[in-house]
Amino acid sequence: MQFSCSNSTPRMPRGQRLAIWASVFLVCLFWSACLIIEIEMPDTATTGEVIDVRVVIQEDVAESNTPWKGVFAVLVPEDWEFVSGEYSADDINGSVGSGMLETSDAWTDSTQMKLPAPDGMKWIGTISDEGYLHADTLIAEVNLKLQVGQTTGDFNIGYVATKESYFPSCDWFNDCDGSNTNGADTSMVNPISVTSSVAIEDVTEEGIPSQFVLEQNYPNPFNPSTTIRYALEEAAHTQLRVFDLAGREVAELVNQTQGSGVYEARFEADDLPSGMYLYRLQAGEYTETRKMVLTR
Repeated sequence: MQFSCSNSTPRMPRGQRLAIWASVFLVCLFWSACLIIEIEMPDTATTGEVIDVRVVIQEDVAESNTPWKGVFAVLVPEDWEFVSGEYSADDINGSVGSGMLETSDAWTDSTQMKLPAPDGMKWIGTISDEGYLHADTLIAEVNLKLQVGQTTGDFNIGYVATKESYFPSCDWFNDCDGSNTNGADTSMVNPISVTSSVAIEDVTEEGIPSQFVLEQNYPNPFNPSTTIRYALEEAAHTQLRVFDLAGREVAELVNQTQGSGVYEARFEADDLPSGMYLYRLQAGEYTETRKMVLTR
């Protein structure tokens, strides 16, 4: 699903995108142009899944005096968790900087104070690990990984960005001195439908599964080991393998013929770097792939 501000410019090629926004997030009250110009996120997810979200922010006013850090907040259901966040930014001169977004209790509380979360939802506030000066037309790209909780239903994910990161106690919509120059933007209607993933117990009677199932690993995120459970409806040659996001195999957990039943495999990631990995079950003609996140 994509969101575009009606008065935004089209997304520019990555080589033209611009540095960390001198930001925090909220509503376009005092600036004519929106800050949030594009959002990509899935419109469906299953419980326990890790989803990817991409948000593009544009700031048209240069910042040559103070290298403000970027602040970004996301509204999610209460049982969702922030896994990781990265940013990269460019201005008219090229790359400005990149790095990680770190969760911030202060900015979480500040967002909640200015935009109270609806019942069953919560804000997660984050801030960039660095701040950057930049020329006109800053384009910043934020990539988030969020773990879906166990609550099913339809939700609206919200995003908020402001122009400059003063202090959490300051008004998100105004500067600390009361002037109306901070500027802010929100995108509050980004629907996603969460459904239950198939549990092995739901399709198993007297130890015999009625279908093939690959469950979400547990725990997820994990460090450094996790368990993967799966069910085989009938005997089949079974492979359970782990890949990095470049498609390289990093582990083979199972490679043998197995009979109908419920199985589990332990994945040890002692020598692997943090990040997202894919695990794939192939059993006869059945194939399914899921995501998992290693955090150090």
